[in-house]
Amino acid sequence: MAKKHLVIVESPAKAKTIGKYLGREYEVKASMGHLRDLPKSKLGVDIEHDFEPVYQPIRGKEELIGELKKAAKDSDTVYLATDPDREGEAISWHLKQLLNLPDEKGEMRFPGVRVAGVYGPDLESAQAIIDETGVDFLADRPEDFFGKVDAMIVTCRKGSLHYRYAKPFLEAGIPMFIDKPFTVDMNEAKELVSIAREKGALLAGGSGCKFAYDVLMLQNTVKNWKAAGDFVTGTMNFAADPASEYDGFFFYSSHLTEMALTVFGYDPRSVLALEKNGSRACILRYEDCDVTLNFTRGTCASTGTLIGRRGNVTRDIDISMIYLHEIGDFVKMLQTGKPGHTPEELIKPVAVINAIEQSVREGREVLID
Repeated sequence: MAKKHLVIVESPAKAKTIGKYLGREYEVKASMGHLRDLPKSKLGVDIEHDFEPVYQPIRGKEELIGELKKAAKDSDTVYLATDPDREGEAISWHLKQLLNLPDEKGEMRFPGVRVAGVYGPDLESAQAIIDETGVDFLADRPEDFFGKVDAMIVTCRKGSLHYRYAKPFLEAGIPMFIDKPFTVDMNEAKELVSIAREKGALLAGGSGCKFAYDVLMLQNTVKNWKAAGDFVTGTMNFAADPASEYDGFFFYSSHLTEMALTVFGYDPRSVLALEKNGSRACILRYEDCDVTLNFTRGTCASTGTLIGRRGNVTRDIDISMIYLHEIGDFVKMLQTGKPGHTPEELIKPVAVINAIEQSVREGREVLID
């Protein structure tokens, strides 16, 4: 009898391990990495048809491809579970083409959860998203979603628009995730939290970088070192551009700000910031220590260094899986009914970024609201 579900991962070792957990209804197979590539001995695009790539099976993988095709045909459901990075995404895309898997309405990365519709004033852009993903409907009025969705995600490259887009849904009591920055204005941030509390709507948001594994490890080290009286100071680095067309410094500064608050605490007292050549160095002051945040214009390594009385720790911060983790946290909140963040954790990053902006403008230390 055929297996009901087929799961395809990249490596045999991972297939063996996952197979132990999923049970008899699942068959887990490995793609052994990539299965298709561009030809090596001739031009890899069709110049007569809009330069469409011409892929071919990698030599030696033909038998494996045949096995995967048969397994997919005999299964009710196929889960492409490649690694959560660009390469893994490419492998899944090729698997979908090779196995002739149908498009689904919404990606079922989280069982029981799917994207139902797209909202936005630019209907042409929204329609392009629907054409690509196959979600159910689009609308340019919030009320068109009332009664049709269980939750909303608000994301816009300009955080200054988040308040406008989020408010009507929160007023309708719809649970909400608001992408980074939560807002750019403290009064707007406080009002959104107040509305959510009044209407009983669950609310989450901000930067997904706070969920990065390396950030949580740094947080744990600080906690342990402080308990032992060993912590002295720390420094963290990430990219941000005060000249960004998307609300300037607010666009990317949320990432480093929220990582720092996660690691060192949500109770900083003040900040002193200096700007040179578009990069900003900030001293974030707590009651018991000072820490340094470097917002670097352009690309830079994301790192965190902790200095203690008995030694130092430095971690490169891998953010490749943050979006999966932050949406997972949001889904968990919806399933349990328990907020994943306190109001302070939503509002405080907005207060810190505004204080940094003020400190740069006025050239002085600024208290954090």
